[in-house]
Amino acid sequence: MTKALLPDTVEIRHANVPTTQIVIRKRQREIDPKHVEILRQSVRETGKQIVPIALSEQASGALVLIDGAHRLEAAKKDDRDTIRAEIYTNLTEDLEGLLELRTNRERKNLTPAEILQAWETFDLPLFEEKARKKQSDAASAMLSERWTGDDSLLTPNRGKQSDAVPLSIRQAAKESTGYNYEAIQKIATIRDLAESETAPPEVREVAKMGFEKLHRVGAKIEPVLKEVMKTSEAIERRSEDPEVAKLRAAEKRLDDTVSESTLLQEKLENSDFRDVLTLAAQKDQMARESLRAIRVALVNALSTIVVVECTVDGDVSQSLQRIGGEVTNLLSSQSFRQLGLEDRRG
Repeated sequence: MTKALLPDTVEIRHANVPTTQIVIRKRQREIDPKHVEILRQSVRETGKQIVPIALSEQASGALVLIDGAHRLEAAKKDDRDTIRAEIYTNLTEDLEGLLELRTNRERKNLTPAEILQAWETFDLPLFEEKARKKQSDAASAMLSERWTGDDSLLTPNRGKQSDAVPLSIRQAAKESTGYNYEAIQKIATIRDLAESETAPPEVREVAKMGFEKLHRVGAKIEPVLKEVMKTSEAIERRSEDPEVAKLRAAEKRLDDTVSESTLLQEKLENSDFRDVLTLAAQKDQMARESLRAIRVALVNALSTIVVVECTVDGDVSQSLQRIGGEVTNLLSSQSFRQLGLEDRRG
């Protein structure tokens, strides 16, 4: 955390502090034994503790640990009586928590859960405060211009605002946390469901287990959210009216068919793909029969769609005549176009 973010009343001094005098409150993260061993090895190799721990000196004189739990644990395991420390005075409890988050962020080892906490407790309020100040400054500038005399029209910079481009909330999230705004919202969704008193118990339990996973450095958000949403959707389906569920499933099948048929169209219209089919079909009669089999399959599939359209329209006979005409004209025009025969059409 930079000094500029701390109030002027906060003072910092350096000292070697007896390890037995350090008070450890509930930590925002658990001790990782492997990381402790890495730190012990570093001290053995360098002969010194490179990075000091951070302590908050209370009014009572107690020294509370706010950063460096792994370094302190390494010192204790190595039976070191003292440890290098930065001692902060006049810190509030909120500032202590903020300092821990900021120092961990600078080492780029915050967990997704800690990223969310840092965003909600520090970055988002700071962004909102800057946005409010910018709005206030803009309003003041407009009032100032409104009451300026006519001579101001000769001033080149009249009405010019700050050259700084205002950050959107998405830009602010990315720059301050390294995560995009949508990812932070996903973490918040999982957290909120884990703490919700109204969410179904099964969903709440899955969300709790998922949010626990997000307390690990490098944890992936998407798999956790997917599992929570999968559980939620399963519960909704169980309580859903059978007819509504049937309709929803049918709508999904229709959407899937649209996507699949569009992808097939793109694949078949690709000139390279067409050249490959042409080359293969020229081999022998069996290859040409394979090509014909593809055509028959596509026509059968198309007839199924035509039947559905005619059924939905109601008047089957008239619908078949209309849709059949559309299909014939479209097939003819597309074939002429792709064969380069458009100029020869009578």
